[in-house]
Amino acid sequence: MTLLIMVVSLLLLLALRVPVSFALLIPSLGYVVTDPTVRLGTAVQQTVSGVDSFSILAVPMFILLGNLANVSGVTDKLYDAAVAAIGHLR
Repeated sequence: MTLLIMVVSLLLLLALRVPVSFALLIPSLGYVVTDPTVRLGTAVQQTVSGVDSFSILAVPMFILLGNLANVSGVTDKLYDAAVAAIGHLR
């Protein structure tokens, strides 16, 4: 029954055009808060351990580095250097 309520609330939030991250977060938090068998400390520990992965953290850091390179103008200089070096080749 609880799974059905969570799925229905997730689909309802998605139908209301709530961002996916919040649509997943709200039913999950509702379950953790209302179920007396789930300890809050355990839920937080599982969440943190799930995010504590190098490969998961590498993707946002790579995107951040790309944005910083664009803002600072490094990407234009790299592109110009690549065109100067091999621009004549097809």
